Amino acid sequence: MNPRENFYAALQGKPHDRVPLWMREGFGSWYEPDGRDEFLNGWMGDPKHRHLQSAAEDAGAVFWRMWEPPMLNRFLMTSPAVIHMEEKRDGDTIRCLGMIETPKGDLHFVNRMERGIDTVWHEEVPVKAWSDVEKLLSVPFKMDESSIDSFHKHLRHLEETSCPENTQVCVFIPSPIVTISRCMPFADFLEKTIAESEAIHEILDIVTQRMLLSLDLLMPFISEEIPLWLGGSEQCTPPMMGPLSFDEFVKPYDGRLVRQLKEKYGRVVGCHCHGRVAHALSAMVEMGFDATDPVEPPPQGDVELAQAFSITGNRLTLIGNMQYSELEHNSQEFIREKVRTASKSKEKRLILGASAGPMSAIDDKLLENYLAWFDEYRKRF
Repeated sequence: MNPRENFYAALQGKPHDRVPLWMREGFGSWYEPDGRDEFLNGWMGDPKHRHLQSAAEDAGAVFWRMWEPPMLNRFLMTSPAVIHMEEKRDGDTIRCLGMIETPKGDLHFVNRMERGIDTVWHEEVPVKAWSDVEKLLSVPFKMDESSIDSFHKHLRHLEETSCPENTQVCVFIPSPIVTISRCMPFADFLEKTIAESEAIHEILDIVTQRMLLSLDLLMPFISEEIPLWLGGSEQCTPPMMGPLSFDEFVKPYDGRLVRQLKEKYGRVVGCHCHGRVAHALSAMVEMGFDATDPVEPPPQGDVELAQAFSITGNRLTLIGNMQYSELEHNSQEFIREKVRTASKSKEKRLILGASAGPMSAIDDKLLENYLAWFDEYRKRF
């Protein structure tokens, strides 16, 4: 089996050659040194990063190309036709000025990107008052043919430009709760889950129904070998919300999506969820997920692998259990010991992975720790 085949089988708990080693963002064949990609990811051309990329390939790692389609957006699944964006560049900063047309008045938002840092800051959100939610909901839901055609073309491009042996293309679907929280300041969102909980559930039901309809239209264009990844639900885990919040705001809605994807389409579905997930793991099993990442250990998370497997009963492929901060700051021996500990679970449904990947230029310590990780992986797996 090549690394991608091995990874795909491990996701499903099927027989495979060895425990896969999964590299998240900041790796892979998708970097194209020109235009916007160069602005955000030019550091991937640095010698240290090229060394790291080559070492990961030599270790047999699998890389991801995760894509979140614009029509599955985080503005309550509002029709892409009414969302307009304009980029303005000022030196090493790009601001994306956004406007959402609604029958009850336009909403505005601003995203910011900085040169050499592959992330986005939300400087301004569209929902500045609770009444703005009504404006968003007043937009008639519509999935037009141009959006579907764009989706198909972009997905084909990802597949055609990915290495078939070591790169797994995935389609990311935001959890319905994320389409609410993204629209407003996060503190306001947390307050509304208490003060306006009934309305939040009504919106969740609307968004979930929109997603179900959208997935029915999109699934014919998604290859059966492309996993679907639901995510963002970590905001309903500690420390941001109490453990039972996952049961209330995630399980009933993500669960409907998982059932449709698995029972109607027979697809592989993963759950991306940071945070302290000891309680949420059981819910993921009950919802029918095939896998979850990144299963974080303390102090950021609250589960080591042995505990996580005792919770899931090996009914869920666990992707972890390395913190990116550990790769950044700890010793090489610490990293090696983490791999040795993980190897005790190598007969279970396990994929080795970190909680994140590089988003900017790497330094010597990070490079050395990654190399130690790869070396110990070869010895133990």
